[in-house]
Amino acid sequence: IAIYRNPDGKCTAYKLLNYWTPEIPENLTRRGPMPDVKIATAKTAGGIDYTVTIPLRELYPLSDRMTEFGFSWLVNDNDGQGRKYIQWSSGIGPNKDTSLFGMVKCVSGK
Repeated sequence: IAIYRNPDGKCTAYKLLNYWTPEIPENLTRRGPMPDVKIATAKTAGGIDYTVTIPLRELYPLSDRMTEFGFSWLVNDNDGQGRKYIQWSSGIGPNKDTSLFGMVKCVSGK
């Protein structure tokens, strides 16, 4: 999922690919714009903070019954001088390798 800010300041979420597992049929999730994703930004002294809320239905096959899942988060920065990035966990940056993802443990807030 790419989350980006256009030059006019509008934020967009876009599902580029479905990187799930081969046994999941491709047509169960859609690629393209994700209009139900909420993105809020706030300017800070160091740049811009993004708060992103993604409905669980957009993250199929994740469900509210899961106890953990593999995950990686990467933020690209390319202002025309070459790509730089920061990441949590690995598996996205130089190569796409889900075996390098970190594990997120789901904890009920109830």
